[in-house]
Amino acid sequence: KVVGMKMDFTVEVSKWIEGREKVWGTVGDAKMIVIDWFEMDLKMTSEKDGISIAKLGINYTKHRGLWGFLFGKWYSKWCVKSMLMDTRKHFNDHK
Repeated sequence: KVVGMKMDFTVEVSKWIEGREKVWGTVGDAKMIVIDWFEMDLKMTSEKDGISIAKLGINYTKHRGLWGFLFGKWYSKWCVKSMLMDTRKHFNDHK
């Protein structure tokens, strides 16, 4: 639940290249508050000196209601930023 409203959706991975790329998104009838559908993609590249770069993106459609209009873009940006920050923390904790 988010702000007392029930969310219910299924996510499916549509592309997986271990250690390099993952694409996933909602399938079927998604019940979310501010967006109706999303697909995310994560790409990892190794650079010199053992540094890796993560690129995370999202495609989505806003929910047709007021919540989607007001918060759809904000929520999508927040989601991507949160996932990147969690990923950075994970790798920093496991150096």
